[in-house]
Amino acid sequence: MLSFRAARLALRPVPRWFSSKEMLAITDVRKGMILKIEDGKYWEVKDWQPQKQGRGAASYNVTYDELETGKEKTHKFGSSAKVTKIEPDRDDCQVAYLQGERDEKSVVLADEDFNEVELPLSRFNGATVGEGTKVVLYKDDGEIIKVSV
Repeated sequence: MLSFRAARLALRPVPRWFSSKEMLAITDVRKGMILKIEDGKYWEVKDWQPQKQGRGAASYNVTYDELETGKEKTHKFGSSAKVTKIEPDRDDCQVAYLQGERDEKSVVLADEDFNEVELPLSRFNGATVGEGTKVVLYKDDGEIIKVSV
């Protein structure tokens, strides 16, 4: 028979490694971080610069890539702003094959367990993709947020 302490330890949930989220002050944002903004979009920070004029409050200019579209943009935050920092899961995959016609072309990826994932070719932001190419998928709660070749 298990003691009370042993029974309590046996019922403790097993820690798992999933993507993590953390609220972060805009003053702590740095280059290379992936942020999730209120409207559900994911940004990868390219540049971060404080800006202060006279006696006024500081503001922060963040240059980022929108991960969904691949476009580079700039946003200005106030000094008290908070954002959500994402530490995504990483899946190593390999291109199994390409399918479809010109505009409807998609890429089928296989992970190490041979599970297939189908993505539109537009998610690769113009990178050359062929069979056997190594691809890294970054996921947050099962949603693919970034694809890198």
